[in-house]
Amino acid sequence: MEKRLSEAAMEGNIATLKELLLEDPLLLDRTIVSCVSETPLHISSMLGHLGFVKELLSLKLELASEFDSHGSSSPLSDNSNFGYHR
Repeated sequence: MEKRLSEAAMEGNIATLKELLLEDPLLLDRTIVSCVSETPLHISSMLGHLGFVKELLSLKLELASEFDSHGSSSPLSDNSNFGYHR
C-alpha cells in the first residue's frame, strides 16, 4: 500500500485521503488488487477512525469484503471485535 495512504488511515485523515485520490483516482482500486496485508479499511477500523471508515466505504464499498493477511478477518468484523459499535 502506498505509504501516504497507510499514514492517512492510521491518522484517520480524510483530507489526506481525498488529496491522494485527486492525485491518483485509481489508488483504492490498486489497493484491492495488490497483495497488501491490510487495506486502509483494516487499519482505520482497527484504530476506531469511524469517519475515515465511512468515507472509504462511500468511495469503494468493495474494501469491506477484503480479508486480512491471515485470510480470516474482514475489516468490519475487526471493527466490531475491537469494540467499535456505532
